[in-house]
Amino acid sequence: MRSLAPESAVVQMAAQPREVPSWQSAAEWLPELVYESDRGRVLGELGGRRASTWARTGYLLQGMRPDVAEVIMGASPPASKVRFGPRAPSFSGASGTHAPFGGGIFSCRQREAKEAQRGFR
Repeated sequence: MRSLAPESAVVQMAAQPREVPSWQSAAEWLPELVYESDRGRVLGELGGRRASTWARTGYLLQGMRPDVAEVIMGASPPASKVRFGPRAPSFSGASGTHAPFGGGIFSCRQREAKEAQRGFR
């Protein structure tokens, strides 16, 4: 059985957010996956994808890997709102009920602790 690379899983989640069974569950394991992701590979996964996927990936990574989010948003700035789920009030530039990470659930201290523990890529 072949598994997805961390970068592939992150971009696929952003491309098809409604297919993620539980964003609440993802909050437990996604940070680890994101910290294992390589910036160049994330950008490679985004190649040829829609602008909305670039924007959602940037928003998704914003609280955990701001370095990657900044590169994504610089390469493909969002031209309009993007949605993570059913329409709901807008916040942080993304709208929908499923944008749990861009708003900063994971603090800089948590990120710094993870970076120190794993070595930053």
